[in-house]
Amino acid sequence: MNEKMILATLKNRKRNRLFLTFEGIYAIILLFSVLFYFPLFILELKIQFILISTFYLISWGVAKFHKRS
Repeated sequence: MNEKMILATLKNRKRNRLFLTFEGIYAIILLFSVLFYFPLFILELKIQFILISTFYLISWGVAKFHKRS
Protein backbone atom coordinates (compact mmCIF):
# COMPACT_ATOMS: atom_id res chain seq x y z
CA MET A 1 0.00 0.00 0.00
CA ASN A 2 1.23 3.42 -0.82
CA GLU A 3 0.62 6.63 1.05
CA LYS A 4 -2.30 7.76 -1.15
CA MET A 5 -4.20 4.54 -0.52
CA ILE A 6 -3.70 4.82 3.23
CA LEU A 7 -4.91 8.44 3.27
CA ALA A 8 -7.94 7.53 1.14
CA THR A 9 -8.79 4.66 3.50
CA LEU A 10 -8.56 6.91 6.55
CA LYS A 11 -10.75 9.56 4.91
CA ASN A 12 -13.31 6.90 4.00
CA ARG A 13 -13.37 5.63 7.58
CA LYS A 14 -13.93 9.15 8.92
CA ARG A 15 -16.64 9.78 6.35
CA ASN A 16 -18.33 6.44 7.07
CA ARG A 17 -18.26 7.10 10.82
CA LEU A 18 -19.85 10.51 10.25
CA PHE A 19 -22.55 9.07 7.97
CA LEU A 20 -23.26 6.30 10.45
CA THR A 21 -23.77 8.88 13.20
CA PHE A 22 -26.21 10.87 11.05
CA GLU A 23 -28.07 7.69 10.06
CA GLY A 24 -28.38 6.69 13.71
CA ILE A 25 -29.77 10.09 14.65
CA TYR A 26 -32.21 9.93 11.74
CA ALA A 27 -33.34 6.44 12.79
CA ILE A 28 -33.99 7.68 16.33
CA ILE A 29 -35.97 10.65 14.97
CA LEU A 30 -38.03 8.25 12.83
CA LEU A 31 -38.63 5.99 15.81
CA PHE A 32 -39.85 8.81 18.04
CA SER A 33 -41.99 10.31 15.32
CA VAL A 34 -43.70 6.98 14.58
CA LEU A 35 -44.33 6.45 18.29
CA PHE A 36 -45.50 9.92 19.28
CA TYR A 37 -46.55 11.90 16.18
CA PHE A 38 -47.46 9.72 13.19
CA PRO A 39 -48.22 12.57 10.71
CA LEU A 40 -44.62 13.77 11.08
CA PHE A 41 -43.42 10.24 10.30
CA ILE A 42 -45.46 10.18 7.09
CA LEU A 43 -44.06 13.59 6.11
CA GLU A 44 -40.51 12.35 6.73
CA LEU A 45 -41.14 9.32 4.53
CA LYS A 46 -42.49 11.53 1.74
CA ILE A 47 -39.44 13.80 1.92
CA GLN A 48 -37.12 10.80 1.94
CA PHE A 49 -38.88 9.33 -1.12
CA ILE A 50 -38.57 12.63 -3.01
CA LEU A 51 -34.87 12.97 -2.16
CA ILE A 52 -34.04 9.40 -3.17
CA SER A 53 -36.05 9.68 -6.40
CA THR A 54 -34.31 12.94 -7.28
CA PHE A 55 -30.91 11.39 -6.61
CA TYR A 56 -31.63 8.42 -8.88
CA LEU A 57 -33.03 10.63 -11.65
CA ILE A 58 -29.95 12.83 -11.56
CA SER A 59 -27.58 9.85 -11.54
CA TRP A 60 -29.55 8.28 -14.42
CA GLY A 61 -29.25 11.51 -16.39
CA VAL A 62 -25.54 11.78 -15.71
CA ALA A 63 -25.01 8.16 -16.79
CA LYS A 64 -26.92 8.78 -20.04
CA PHE A 65 -24.89 11.94 -20.71
CA HIS A 66 -21.59 10.15 -20.11
CA LYS A 67 -22.60 7.27 -22.39
CA ARG A 68 -23.04 9.69 -25.29
CA SER A 69 -19.71 11.42 -24.88
